[in-house]
Amino acid sequence: MTDVVYKYAIDPKKLSQTGAIWVEMPRYATLLRCGVQGQGLVVWARVDTDREMVMRRLCVMMTGQPILHNEPPNPGVNFVLPSTVYVDTVTIGKIVCHVFDLGDDTHLKY
Repeated sequence: MTDVVYKYAIDPKKLSQTGAIWVEMPRYATLLRCGVQGQGLVVWARVDTDREMVMRRLCVMMTGQPILHNEPPNPGVNFVLPSTVYVDTVTIGKIVCHVFDLGDDTHLKY
């Protein structure tokens, strides 16, 4: 087991209209906090680099943006499921972002 803290940059160009983004990281990573480096949003996570890589879904919501609860989530609709974990709130200039962890892709059927 190699237990380390890694930083993952969140590319705002890759955010969906709902604020969702997929980030590749080792399975069972623990999201520690979010912040700003330079002018970009980053997420730090404690990871075991020996674990398999999975796609982790995060959701970045702006203050005042509606959060709709849907199960299962509907494409094109903002959602935060009851099992969603709040990670952190970050200020980028005048914009306040709230980051939620929606879990990895293990529950999805392809």
